[in-house]
Amino acid sequence: YIPDRKKEGYGPSIEAFKKLIDNNVKLIFTVDCGTLSFEAIDYAKGKKIDVIVLDHHQSEIKLPNAYSIINPNRQDDNSQLNYLCAAGVTFMFLISLNRELRLLNWFEKKRINEPNLIEYLDLVSLGTVCDVVPLTGLNRAIVKQGLKILKTNKNLGLKTLKDICGINSHPKFAKKISQQISNKVGFKFYEAKNHFESQSSKDAIVNLSGTLKTCSTSLIKIANDIRWLGSGPRCGFGEIILPSIQPGSSIMPGKVNPVLAEALTQVCAQVIGNDLTITIAGQSGNFQLNVMMPVMAHNIMESIEILSTSTKVFALDFMKGIKADKQKCENYIDDSLAMCTSLAPIIGYNKAADIAKKAYATGKTVRQIVNEDQILTKEKSDKILDPKTMVKPSL
Repeated sequence: YIPDRKKEGYGPSIEAFKKLIDNNVKLIFTVDCGTLSFEAIDYAKGKKIDVIVLDHHQSEIKLPNAYSIINPNRQDDNSQLNYLCAAGVTFMFLISLNRELRLLNWFEKKRINEPNLIEYLDLVSLGTVCDVVPLTGLNRAIVKQGLKILKTNKNLGLKTLKDICGINSHPKFAKKISQQISNKVGFKFYEAKNHFESQSSKDAIVNLSGTLKTCSTSLIKIANDIRWLGSGPRCGFGEIILPSIQPGSSIMPGKVNPVLAEALTQVCAQVIGNDLTITIAGQSGNFQLNVMMPVMAHNIMESIEILSTSTKVFALDFMKGIKADKQKCENYIDDSLAMCTSLAPIIGYNKAADIAKKAYATGKTVRQIVNEDQILTKEKSDKILDPKTMVKPSL
């Protein structure tokens, strides 16, 4: 029985044991798990079903009430085989069981041929390599002998796996399978130009994530600028009028909250955080193996989904409805002391500075001071103090 990790979690569960017991199972083995499965094993014990645990994970001092727990990482174990993976532990258990049955003449009594367990070392060696345990001591011997057996191709399942994975496959396998996949999904897939580079590094995803981070950085600035420019209506800048996506608040009736801009900044913050995780994961690969690919895949997919969705909503439901407060913008321009800049070439820098100081002291506009003091005619002052001439080259 292989539990569904998404629904049942990792390792033995009461639900899983109940299914087995309901099917009249009399003895339960747990492989690569069970050392900390107290509740499930107690349930089986209550049903008078024995459980034998074959595991290699770290244990506590207290162990479940199983019939036997075979684990080189038990705190009371002195075998010095704590580097074995679950496949190695299971193999050693079967070797010991075979030996005991042989001593009891069990095979002869049952007229059963004794299995040659050495022939299964190809599976054990594969499990040892895949579990990334140290290739020292017994592990090294297992893999060395297992590779010899693997070459014989007696195990049809492993032979098929070798063929699919490209070991001794047709030279054009990668090119042809890429074409088949492209035809199926409608996107272009192609064989990597450098197989070693593509397997050893995940630079493409790191680069893509960095691009999304750059977009997020710009989007945060855009969203914050809009929030500031829309602040008001009587305090703040108030230069633009925001769409009333969520008008009002619990403490300020009539207030228009820039909720979509705020939501976009939070999404961008998440994308930037995802990028940091992907960056760390990208540099954490060892040789041709990167054990952090799951979190890279999760984060890049999440970044793409939330960023694409939020920017679409931001553009269509928010940006599209923004309007300029024309009157307020014109008042800001007319009240600005920067209007004196266009006077300097006409009346001189010092006189222009004096006008700016007087306008500030009296609370009047530069235009009012120029007209009241008859520094220029109204017709000429209107032409010179036209703000449109200040936003483009005029020499």
